[in-house]
Amino acid sequence: MFSRGSGSDNSSSNKNTSVPASGRQGNRPAATPVAEQQPNDTRGAAPTPASPRVSTIGPDLKIVGNLVCSGELHIEGRVEGDIESRIIAVKPGAQIDGGLSAESITVGGEVIGQVRAPTVNVSGTARLLGDVLHRTLAVESGAHLEGHCRQLDKSAQGQAEGALRAAASRKRG
Repeated sequence: MFSRGSGSDNSSSNKNTSVPASGRQGNRPAATPVAEQQPNDTRGAAPTPASPRVSTIGPDLKIVGNLVCSGELHIEGRVEGDIESRIIAVKPGAQIDGGLSAESITVGGEVIGQVRAPTVNVSGTARLLGDVLHRTLAVESGAHLEGHCRQLDKSAQGQAEGALRAAASRKRG
């Protein structure tokens, strides 16, 4: 049935190399057939936590229009429009001309527009021209901030996010 020979059909050369029907050769136990696994096959593997997805607008990209992202958004390029995401990071060198709304916002680049989030961090490289609505605000030394800073309550944050979604859907339609 199985042979270790050269594969020729000469039965005399295969007599000594055949594996007996019992599946044993010498003192070794018979091999148990195992389903082949593909390299990316995860059957039987312990589940791993999903890695967080990060969307990035690169430094060579300019977007005109509103953005809605359900995860984390890193902006290194230029955006002309409102942005809504769970987490927004405006990297040094980035330019935003529009409002930002998220659960957490970090500004390291330039933003001209209103910023709304329970947690807002303004780094020393930031230039922020617009009102900041927040529950927690941190501003590093060297940051340029012009605008009103107002604390949000939970109902105001929900209303702000709803208004931003409504504005985005009106502009799409």
